[in-house]
Amino acid sequence: MNNYIKTILLSLCILAGLTASAQKLVVYSVTGGPQLVTASGKTAIRPWQQLTMDATVNIPYDATLRLVDEANSKQYVIRTPGSDKVSNFISKSGNSASALTQRFLQYMKGQMTNGARLTAQEHSDVATVTRQVAVATEPASNDPLAAFRREFESFRDAARKDFDTFRQQVNAQYAEFLKDCWATFGAQPPIPKPKIEDVKPIILPRQEEGRRIPTRPVPIQEFVTPVLPEPQPIPIQPIPEDERTDVFEGVSLVFLGTPVKVRFEADSKIALASASPNAISEAWKQFSDPQYNNTLADCLHFRQDMHLGDWAYLQLLKAVADATMGKGNASTLFMAYMYCQSGYQMRIAATDDGEVLMLFACRHIIYNKAYFTLGGEYYYPFGQAPMQLSICDLPYPAERGLSLIISEPMAIDVAASPVRTMQSKRYHKMDVSVSVNRNLIDFYDGYPSSEIGGDVMTRWAMYANTPLSQQATSSLYPAIEADVRGLSTLDAVNHVLNFVQTSLVYEFDDKVWGGDRAFFAEETLFYPYADCEDRSILFTRIVRDVLKLKTVLIYYPGHLATAVNFPDDVDGDYVVVGGERYTICDPTFIGAPVGRTMPQMDNASAKAIVLQ
Repeated sequence: MNNYIKTILLSLCILAGLTASAQKLVVYSVTGGPQLVTASGKTAIRPWQQLTMDATVNIPYDATLRLVDEANSKQYVIRTPGSDKVSNFISKSGNSASALTQRFLQYMKGQMTNGARLTAQEHSDVATVTRQVAVATEPASNDPLAAFRREFESFRDAARKDFDTFRQQVNAQYAEFLKDCWATFGAQPPIPKPKIEDVKPIILPRQEEGRRIPTRPVPIQEFVTPVLPEPQPIPIQPIPEDERTDVFEGVSLVFLGTPVKVRFEADSKIALASASPNAISEAWKQFSDPQYNNTLADCLHFRQDMHLGDWAYLQLLKAVADATMGKGNASTLFMAYMYCQSGYQMRIAATDDGEVLMLFACRHIIYNKAYFTLGGEYYYPFGQAPMQLSICDLPYPAERGLSLIISEPMAIDVAASPVRTMQSKRYHKMDVSVSVNRNLIDFYDGYPSSEIGGDVMTRWAMYANTPLSQQATSSLYPAIEADVRGLSTLDAVNHVLNFVQTSLVYEFDDKVWGGDRAFFAEETLFYPYADCEDRSILFTRIVRDVLKLKTVLIYYPGHLATAVNFPDDVDGDYVVVGGERYTICDPTFIGAPVGRTMPQMDNASAKAIVLQ
């Protein structure tokens, strides 16, 4: 028996003896990689593991650790970053402790016990697998592997059935609790998007052109490292599909300009006129029927095949729910059901007017949107919602909050935007005709603006780390690559820097948008105006993709610039990040070469934002 199975079995034994240990806790769920810190080092914390109040744990940014204390009928949610004892974390702001009813405690214990049993079965060794096969028939051929293959397939089929049974049990219990676990909550006022006073662009005086640039360090005390993307949430168990193709009807729709078709039977549509707990509970039971598995499985396949991030996937579920159920309460609940079954953290709510709403937990702080605090975590309404709601604060096993990080380009159909001509004023050969995907621009138009870990600096990192689409790179990058071919690294960066400085028209966000709005690099190539943050985001994207150089964003109060890590030291102002020199490049200091800092910048308050 391998060590992993021993750990699972030990966890089950621990569960059985919880009542004898008032200060011992069991891990109910983990997200974001919390670690147990001991004298021998750090180890990943797993669900169903036992911890004590004196245990030292490390909570990374964007991570959550949920613990159950059966002896005291409590649940603890730890999400404040840092390393400390469990007892100290519980007392810190941002974390929470809540009482559990005995009925709900038994439900949570059941999820932990069943989850451990099935995980143990799923990770069994070969000998265990073969022992669990009820009948092993002799192969008809002389293939020496045929017997084992048939045994394994038999076990696999049995395991799939077991997984499906477990998921149905979870949903049946969840539906029952939907009748009871409701309370009235008031919304917290929106957290406003930070107002940053823009610094007007400056043109390098003509007499300064060509002068030698002095080399001097820019002292920076604060460095912001953004959270790296993690694997997306997954269902608690595999979603079993009926692979027959001739017995299911389909529903077709267009999502982000891309034709999408999901399997769905016409008679599977339900009505949900009431938002009462009993009506919601019964509808959840109906959605738990296997006839909806194919629809859910198709959505998960599209998430993978189209490279959809969490926000895009939620929009897809909304579109599918509307297309299958029709807009209204049934559609909202079906969206919430599929979102929950996909592994995401959500809560169901109802208004006084009988409207069903879904709240989604987010691992980031979203600006300008009212939210509800449940168990120390932020939940945002999907769509518009009143400031007071009746909410069922009922957790689902292994749920995880939504992330707004976009780590890869989406594979969606292209609606090419009109060609835009962009040219460097100094380097006339850098003449670019660029077109972007209008479907992506429309998607970005409604994308939530947010920060990670309470640090506003991470906001720009998320924009800057988002890759350009294939449509944009295929029209933009070949021309840039042709212009810089054969140049030194310093000259190549100067060409790109002047291109961004002089091919874009500067305008303040307040004048164009009525308030601050950062652009993804794709948007800067599309819209006619761009300010300092938009230019810096685009510049760092081009330098990383085309020139393969590391970059950071440099924040001054009211201004955003950049710095580039050159393979050899070059003249000019520089910052030291991680022991390496990054030379200042300011896309808003018009005409200024590499190494020049815009006048009157407050270096004492500058911060370096590290990019991927």
